[in-house]
Amino acid sequence: MSGIVDQDKEIAKRVLQQSAKPYQLADGQLVHITFSIGISVFPEDGRDMKRLFSAADQAMYQAKSSGRYCFQFFTESMQQEADRHGWISNELKAAIEADLLKVYYRPIFNAEDGRFNKFEVLLRWPHPEQGCISPAEFIPVAEKCGLIRELGIYVREKACQQSRKWLDAGHDLSVSVNVSTLEFLDPDFSLSLSKP
Repeated sequence: MSGIVDQDKEIAKRVLQQSAKPYQLADGQLVHITFSIGISVFPEDGRDMKRLFSAADQAMYQAKSSGRYCFQFFTESMQQEADRHGWISNELKAAIEADLLKVYYRPIFNAEDGRFNKFEVLLRWPHPEQGCISPAEFIPVAEKCGLIRELGIYVREKACQQSRKWLDAGHDLSVSVNVSTLEFLDPDFSLSLSKP
């Protein structure tokens, strides 16, 4: 096995070295191409092509997240992480639909007079079986699986509803809501802000 792994490492290194050279297009323009390589090994990482390609794909994404222009072998921890992400994605979608997420409002105090008239919105996910799942874990998954827009609308709607209640009660308070970079890149983002 170690001989195969060493051989795979050498091949990956050579591919990366070759890719580091600029390529000249027909019009004379130079282009630089970078590679991220994921490697899976038969039969340890899978006994069929579908499983091996899936393992190599996971390893490739790990290589990309490590800074690109590198290679990564598939590991069992990658599979565990992929399984966890899949579980979070499914459970988060269900939690949004069932209105199981919790929005909290953290007061922002004025350092000069100790008073506050602002709140920051905090989203929490109290899962019935897993306990509180950290936003540091579920927000990146929401961004990867395409749920971030739905999640953002959910939070903004809750914040607007609460702001309306405060205004109706005579309190003029502003509310800050964090927005994902991916939402800003969404051409329909302004529509989601004005959704009734």
